[in-house]
Amino acid sequence: MSITVQKFNPNTLSTPERMLAAARKVASTRRAGYKPVVVVPERSDAESRDLLEAVQEIVGEKARRPKGKPSKRELDVLLSVGEMQAAALFAIALSTLGEKANALSSRQAGIYTNQDGGITRIDTSWINKLLESHVIPIIPGAQGIEAATSDFVRFGDSSSDGAEITALELARALRGRYEVVTFFQEDYKPRIRAKERIGPEIVSLV
Repeated sequence: MSITVQKFNPNTLSTPERMLAAARKVASTRRAGYKPVVVVPERSDAESRDLLEAVQEIVGEKARRPKGKPSKRELDVLLSVGEMQAAALFAIALSTLGEKANALSSRQAGIYTNQDGGITRIDTSWINKLLESHVIPIIPGAQGIEAATSDFVRFGDSSSDGAEITALELARALRGRYEVVTFFQEDYKPRIRAKERIGPEIVSLV
């Protein structure tokens, strides 16, 4: 069976009903004879905005103190929870359909970056182990682990953009097909146009 990397757009995850529809799409992909690997962004940009507003409130309280500005490292750790939350919820949605699924961390997914967020390598051993056990890996997009420091690193202009980068590189590493799944096809605008990369197949849930 060949591997299909499926990147889901935020509009497919924004409500429980849409997430269940997205999970049914993955289940149907598996029944069609493929091994799905799922990549998700955060469910809504509002999640990051709320977290950043909380940071601003804290920094504002301590604005007169030296070194009151938050570091990029801590912001990356903070904002990574949006994709992790989406991955865990997606795995739960699949389990309600009788599918075996595991939400992975960036380290478990083997996504390593440099300090600027460029993906330097992907160790697919754990993903392949899950696929061999008929477990669907759910991977948080837009984040990786810096090889030199083991720190979280986020990348992409947005969570969805970073998830697209994640899915593209995973498809290359796994030598699989690549799909972008969106709720309305007209909502999708390709963000990555580098000619040497894999072009996605666009799939609409409606």
